[in-house]
This record gives sequence, C-alpha cells and structure tokens, in this order.
Amino acid sequence: MNEPTPSVPSSSETKNTVAARIRIGLLLILQTIMGVELVFLLAKGLWASSVWLLAIIAITCAPEILGPRLPVRISPEFEVLAIWFVFAALFLGEFQSYYERFWWWDIALHTTSGLLLGLLGFLLVYVLNENKRIDINMRPGFVTLFAFAFAVAVGAV
Repeated sequence: MNEPTPSVPSSSETKNTVAARIRIGLLLILQTIMGVELVFLLAKGLWASSVWLLAIIAITCAPEILGPRLPVRISPEFEVLAIWFVFAALFLGEFQSYYERFWWWDIALHTTSGLLLGLLGFLLVYVLNENKRIDINMRPGFVTLFAFAFAVAVGAV
C-alpha cells in the first residue's frame, strides 16, 4: 500500500529547466538564421564570409558542446546573454551592417559588454567566496569593486 510519491521539482529546478529550454530555443533560432545566411553566402560564392560565419556559429555553439565536458557550470541566463551578444555583435553588426544602419548599435553593444564583463567578474569572486575549500570571506564592497575593475580592465584590452 505504500506507493512512492512523485517527487515535485523545487522552484529553482523548475526555473533552471525553463531557463535551459529558453537557452536551447534561442540557440536553435539563432543557428537557423545564421544557417540560412550561410546558404546564401555559399550560393553567392562568398567564401571568406562563409568561413567567418561558420566561426560565429561555432562560437555560439561552444557552450552547448563544451558545457558537459567542463567542470564549471554557467547559468543558462548568463549563457543566453553571452550567445545573444555574440550574435548581435558579430552577425547583426558585421554581416547585416547594423553598425552603419543604426548610430546607437555600437553604444548598445559596449554597454552590454560592460554588463556581461561585470557579471563575469562578480561570478569569479562569488565562486571563490562560496567555495568551502578556500577559506576566504570577502566583503560585498570588495566584490563590487572587483567586478567593476574587472569589467573596465578586460574591456580596455
């Protein structure tokens, strides 16, 4: 009479699966758009642009391909932001000439890159701060300062 009760996923597990589904859906949509463009480039015989577009496709697929093999887990939300940024900067900016069409495109991408680099800097310090093997306890002010300095330093390079 003791039937096993079905396990109900926690809200964080549900959130992660929804975010992962959104990430996969966005990746498929962007890959399809770039795949169609690749077919047009190959039909026109634009080989250099085709190779460049294949490199962009590989970059946007990298988290999906390399993710399971790496010991570091990146949140799906951050992956979505990074994939969207690569697509916007390289594909829309270069191939679709958004840098020439829209005066604000470069400003928007620089703002987004600053946000992404700040998040990356925060995540680096957060992982160190939360690691049980490393006995370090950083103040929130230092974490904020490091994230800002990291974004500025990497952005300058």
